[in-house]
Amino acid sequence: MSEEKQVEEVETKINEKKIITPDEVEATNLDVEHAVNTADSVSSTKELELSKAELAYYEKKEQNRKNIVDMIQVAESELADLKLRKSLMESDFPELLSYYQELLLDGSTYPEMSTIAQATLLEYITYELLKPLTHIGLKYSLAELDNWETVHFQIRYSLGEGNRLQFAFKMKPINNKYEAAYMDMFELDLDSKEVAINDDQVLALIRYWSVDNLYSSVQLSVLNHELNQLIVHFKTLGFNVDESLLDNSKPLDLHLESAFELSTEILDNIFIITMSNPEYDMEKIGEYGYEILLDKEQSLAVEVNEHGHSNLNIQTGRTNRSILDFFGSYPFLVPLMVR
Repeated sequence: MSEEKQVEEVETKINEKKIITPDEVEATNLDVEHAVNTADSVSSTKELELSKAELAYYEKKEQNRKNIVDMIQVAESELADLKLRKSLMESDFPELLSYYQELLLDGSTYPEMSTIAQATLLEYITYELLKPLTHIGLKYSLAELDNWETVHFQIRYSLGEGNRLQFAFKMKPINNKYEAAYMDMFELDLDSKEVAINDDQVLALIRYWSVDNLYSSVQLSVLNHELNQLIVHFKTLGFNVDESLLDNSKPLDLHLESAFELSTEILDNIFIITMSNPEYDMEKIGEYGYEILLDKEQSLAVEVNEHGHSNLNIQTGRTNRSILDFFGSYPFLVPLMVR
């Protein structure tokens, strides 16, 4: 074949055009669209799977962060509480009083003070308040919580209304068949620095001794002396102590009402005793009254009031006495007041 003919055949093949039908065009487009949709679907699935994995990861990470924050807060609270307890151990009474006012009366400085820290504060501040009793063996009780003991009696402390500090006392009965109860005696307001004394319990002490024979006269005398030592100590610490029947720092000038009638039997017994002692005397006052004159310019006047009960007027002249001192010295007069 000649060279010219070969060239013509090649050119003919090059210039030939393939004719594509409409059906073939549509089929081709569908294949392309399917391929594109398939690719998008695969891509979306992968993105969705990755999103779930990332979400779980970040959720776990955030939860771990919260756990760490909680642990830090707990650790910081425990550390603050340890530092507080250390400070309490190193504090004297004025500092302990400030802590008491801040923590138990105000509560703003350490709003989450632990039970241990509160117990520590109460132990240390009650010791400072009871310090005069160290000469009779004051020590923290191992048998009862919130309790001090001495060789003569036990002292229980507690928080009353408004977080006022209360002291109750208990002595061992002379008769082992009886179980003595605590007697609420002092209530201390550590905000205003006021001390209130329960006079009803003071009078009850006279009954426990004289009528119930629960305590001896020696026990009554010891308790009276030691409680008055505490009163003096409270005043030294800057507390104002209310007037009470317990205070023996000055002479008595008391006007009391007994719940009992003035019986002939009691008057006869008093008359016999006063007549047998040259330092005593007994005189009638008006129609329904009597005055018992005692030694050291002391006296007790008694008369019947409109309710049939007895009014008592006790004077101890220049002799400093509490009501316990007075009736302890003149037990024959006790039935006028308690029976």
